[in-house]
Amino acid sequence: AQSNGLVDPAKTPVKNTSALTEEDKGKVEAEIKKVNPNAKTVVVSENGTATVTFNDGTTATLTPDKTVVEAQSNGLVDPAKTPVKN
Repeated sequence: AQSNGLVDPAKTPVKNTSALTEEDKGKVEAEIKKVNPNAKTVVVSENGTATVTFNDGTTATLTPDKTVVEAQSNGLVDPAKTPVKN
């Protein structure tokens, strides 16, 4: 069954892991489909649980700890360090 080959996606940073927005859900769905090309449909719930249905009709579930991570509250991401000479 294709569901046996379910691959965990990259975790999507979200503001509130227990109340995903429609935009958050779309990002999670895109990450899941990126690593699971046999996924026919992906339904992401408000808490980040994702139900994946494959082309062969089998389904698998991804728990929120595999799909989302709380984003840093200030939205800032540390830049790559740039080597400099004195």
